[in-house]
Amino acid sequence: MIKAVLFDFDDTLGNRKLYTYDCYYEIVDKLIGIEDEIEKEAVIQDLLLYDMRGYMRKDMIGELYERKYKKKFPIDDFNEYWDKNQYRFVMPFDNARKLLELLKKDYKLGVITNGRSFGQNAKVEYSGLKDLLDTVIVSQDVGMHKPDADIYNEAMRRLGVTNKETVFVGDTYSSDILGAYHAGITPIWFDPSNASRSKAVIRISSLDELPELLKTL
Repeated sequence: MIKAVLFDFDDTLGNRKLYTYDCYYEIVDKLIGIEDEIEKEAVIQDLLLYDMRGYMRKDMIGELYERKYKKKFPIDDFNEYWDKNQYRFVMPFDNARKLLELLKKDYKLGVITNGRSFGQNAKVEYSGLKDLLDTVIVSQDVGMHKPDADIYNEAMRRLGVTNKETVFVGDTYSSDILGAYHAGITPIWFDPSNASRSKAVIRISSLDELPELLKTL
């Protein structure tokens, strides 16, 4: 019987594509200072490509910008800047709060997210979802990161549940899904693009599918 539902945050509960765009827009608009909207959007789209959904080192993003545009990137410590600024734009998916409110009636809820302590904790706080969560684990806070099974074990310890009583919902297969699998947790792959042919794990294309799915596990 499932007693706990754990989630990734970025691109699972939080609409990272949207708040990442808004953060880069501010950088290009205010710090780089491009006024022409066509030119501005071109640079934003390049930065989003360099970002690789958060998997590119932030210093490399600045280097790639400088290499292409032959101008100095306006932020010296991009890791620090990102940690202290991206959270200001955070926005959950439209259905995230409603989903958590529904699940809260029957399950313990938590988030496990990789990243720097201040920024990730601030995103969860500013998303307006924290009050519905029983635990939030940020990798830098605990010295572990997904797909390390120990970070999942820590979440289960805090919630007082076993791996057989837990599911994990995430969008990134190589960290979220593989990590949950190694921890003996049932992984649920949040895959809105539905681009994979794999049938190895349970997959949902919308968070709205989750409540009925949990009843079958």
